[in-house]
Amino acid sequence: MWAHYGGRHKGICLAFDATVSYVGGAFEVIYQQDRPVIDGHTLANSTQMAEKMMLVKSADRAYEHEYRILGRAGEFDPEPTQSIPKTKGDFF
Repeated sequence: MWAHYGGRHKGICLAFDATVSYVGGAFEVIYQQDRPVIDGHTLANSTQMAEKMMLVKSADRAYEHEYRILGRAGEFDPEPTQSIPKTKGDFF
């Protein structure tokens, strides 16, 4: 991961407690050859839209075994919260 995201080894590494609800609820990234298709059905389903936009990466990166924590902007997002928690304040 340092080679891709470490800023020439000037970054930091953070460890998180997976028993905390937000961290333990992280989504596993989906690695696939083809880019996801965003169609009318996907646009009508906010959960599917988030998954396809935020959780799909090229199969070439599968060695990363990445998980992502997603949050919805509580102040601006009128939809009821489902599987993606809403944020509170300026941080998540």
